[in-house]
Amino acid sequence: MHPIDFHVFRTSSGSQYLYDVNTNTVHPLSDGIPEEVIRDIYAAQTADRLGALSEKYPAHQSFFRYATLWRSHTDAFRNHPPQEKTYLRSIAEAQKNQLITSLAWDLILITTEQCNMRCAYCVHEQDLYPNRRPHGSKSMSLETMRKAIDLYFAMNRSDRVRPFKNRALNIAFYGGEALLNFRAIREAVSYARESYDGPFELHLGISTNLTLFDPQWLPFLRDNEVSLSISLDGPQKEHDRYRRMKNGAPSFEILEKKLKMIHEFDGEYFKNYLSANITTNGNTQFMDVVRFFEEEHERVPKIQAISPLKDLETSHFHQMYPYDREAYIESIRALNHYFTSECLAGRQFVKGEALYAFTYNFVSDFYNSPHFISRRKNWYTGSCIPGRKITVTPDEYIHVCERVGTGRPVGDLDRGIDEEKILAYFNEFLASTDDCPKCWARNRCKICPAEVDSDSGDCYFENRCEQMRNNLNRQFVNVYSLLEQKPDLFAGEYEYF
Repeated sequence: MHPIDFHVFRTSSGSQYLYDVNTNTVHPLSDGIPEEVIRDIYAAQTADRLGALSEKYPAHQSFFRYATLWRSHTDAFRNHPPQEKTYLRSIAEAQKNQLITSLAWDLILITTEQCNMRCAYCVHEQDLYPNRRPHGSKSMSLETMRKAIDLYFAMNRSDRVRPFKNRALNIAFYGGEALLNFRAIREAVSYARESYDGPFELHLGISTNLTLFDPQWLPFLRDNEVSLSISLDGPQKEHDRYRRMKNGAPSFEILEKKLKMIHEFDGEYFKNYLSANITTNGNTQFMDVVRFFEEEHERVPKIQAISPLKDLETSHFHQMYPYDREAYIESIRALNHYFTSECLAGRQFVKGEALYAFTYNFVSDFYNSPHFISRRKNWYTGSCIPGRKITVTPDEYIHVCERVGTGRPVGDLDRGIDEEKILAYFNEFLASTDDCPKCWARNRCKICPAEVDSDSGDCYFENRCEQMRNNLNRQFVNVYSLLEQKPDLFAGEYEYF
């Protein structure tokens, strides 16, 4: 069986396009070209065979000329011999094959399992997400933080990372609610700043709901350039719907006062070191959130990330908190309409702004990602390069990242990282997917273990391949529907365009 080396999609205008997998290029198709013709073109391995085939379909001679031209100079419009499904053989090889000149390792410290809030969709809510620990009572000691930082710095001095010259070191303090353990975090920040003597930038950050923030901490945080990544879902109605205090009380007004306090202390620190993380769900009114961040932009942090709730229709969360599917679709439609109208009006989208975070970042990344796909890439999912980040829990176990379940540690601070466990983890994940080399989405796939590890049934990972293909098809439709209206949307982003 040959790989599926193309995918055909239609935009909202009805125009038809072909995505060629081997070259990551998209080609317009005239109406009336049957998929049978396309399959035969891809199956024709020689120019003679292609020429003979064109006589079989006299009505499509222009398309045959087009395909022949591309085939004469590129790998497009032809099937390639199927490869074996790829598995990882070593961490060093995976890092080398995935990257060329850059590597940014992250150290994530789970400073406490405790939290003063009970956000309804939190991954640590009891019985809400399979394979996730519930809220607990453990907190990380300063000694553990120092051990983790020492290990992290030692890893970044190893010969393996020496070729990766264009990178930064990132240490992030997570929870629970990290500020519940601020005394130890403060000492760990000082320890990291004083002990790091490497050539790269060292970034430090705290992930927080901000409700426990003490203004007395501000001079220290500013002077040590500590970033604050703040959970903020939008205006009061949106934020308070699911982000509640432990006693059920709303949290928006507390957060609003803390933000005002920081802004009044130092506007430049607020602007440069604060960012918002937004979680969206089936009940999110997207335009209300966008308007809030646009209208309040001077009093709220720039947006760092949007985290959509996964699997809306099947999630345990929405079984507990139902949503109206038609209302959700209408909310998305209103956002897309606003974004499209702003695009056509010539608006420039700036990183950190609402429309950039909600829409432009996704469509731009989707459109531009083929330019950064290396032929050395040797597996097809969107997971982080193994070893790019490590997460340490209060009991000193090490995990591949902060988003996976805690049932599969890959080492501990006393014995270090067991790379065989990392390989086993990723290879078990890869085994749960379809036959990647034969899938048309192989170069665009972004499934990662953190999204599918569930410990349900007999398999640690759930297969999400068909869902990913459906998502990618929608992205092709959305992006190229937009480009039909504004062809120069992404021009100027990179010099070689």
